[in-house]
Amino acid sequence: GKPPTFSFGTITGDVYRYSFIITYQCTTGYSLVGDESRRCEENGKWSGPDPICQPVSCGTPSTVTNGQVVFADTTYLSTAQYLCDSGFIIQGSSEIICEASSVWVPEIPTCE
Repeated sequence: GKPPTFSFGTITGDVYRYSFIITYQCTTGYSLVGDESRRCEENGKWSGPDPICQPVSCGTPSTVTNGQVVFADTTYLSTAQYLCDSGFIIQGSSEIICEASSVWVPEIPTCE
């Protein structure tokens, strides 16, 4: 039968009969949890559990000496703002963004 709905990704393969295989791929900024491929079994069900796409996370942004970091989320396209304490000046970008590769960019600024 037709495979279950798959959010934040695409399913490749449009033959839903015994022994045929479909492949799952997540959109940019999401990572696949589960098997990339599933096979249509003799009973008409798909092999294995339903895979899902989860947003990638960059983890907690690094702290900065003589300043603070303000952020609401750590997933793809989230941003973080750096603020320096009174009397210190920011060197570098005050804003970083979480990329699809799970890395904050650009590099963390300093407060001099």
